Amino acid sequence: MSDPIRCGPLLVVLLLLCSACDRASITARPDSLPGTTSQAAIEYAALDKPFPQYPARSLENGAAGVAVASIVVGLDGRMERVDVLEAPDADIAEALQDTLERWVLPVHPSGPLRTAATMVFYFLIEAGEGRVVSGLSLAAERTGGGRSVAGERLRRIDEVELETLLETGAVVVDPRVRDLYARSHRDGAINLPLRELQSRAAVELLPAQVVVVDCYRGLEGMCDMAGQILLRLVGVPDVVVFVHD
Repeated sequence: MSDPIRCGPLLVVLLLLCSACDRASITARPDSLPGTTSQAAIEYAALDKPFPQYPARSLENGAAGVAVASIVVGLDGRMERVDVLEAPDADIAEALQDTLERWVLPVHPSGPLRTAATMVFYFLIEAGEGRVVSGLSLAAERTGGGRSVAGERLRRIDEVELETLLETGAVVVDPRVRDLYARSHRDGAINLPLRELQSRAAVELLPAQVVVVDCYRGLEGMCDMAGQILLRLVGVPDVVVFVHD
């Protein structure tokens, strides 16, 4: 079942940020559905839904890591489509698919909406036992619920500073959808699509001190949103954006 997470001010900021995340993701990926229910709202609504069970064979084989699925939520809150985007092995992918297909989420209070979201789960092995936790919950565990960074803002950097940062161990993140990343990306860049960023970055990037958001020209709005999530919700001390063709 789901793990409890801290709410409060983090929830308000996350809802506002991820509403924009939805818009940026839809711009970058034409096949996304233009629903107005935010990614964050769906993730929170799903916290009390059944989580996938850790397959015994996966546990025996030591298969562990992140599992990600995109969902399309119908007007009645039922899943119209579930696509597993990545998983540690085929058994975990099947468990995730089967569980999400049975979900029924609350309909939007202002009326039914058909929308899309991305769900992140971690399949962890701790002291020989399997644990399944949502990315949202695990991110809150790792960050302590987020932090306030009033006064901090993103910096744009040029190619000279980029090379200097790379030499000192900066991590490069590409926030585009998987298809675009697969076509072309900077060597060494980690693909954390925008809708998954807050749930995954706290787990997979920390304790990075500097993160470079690798930004293709024309996607500056999405890249700035990614940078704000990394700064304000994940807690990376220094986040910069490198824009290029």
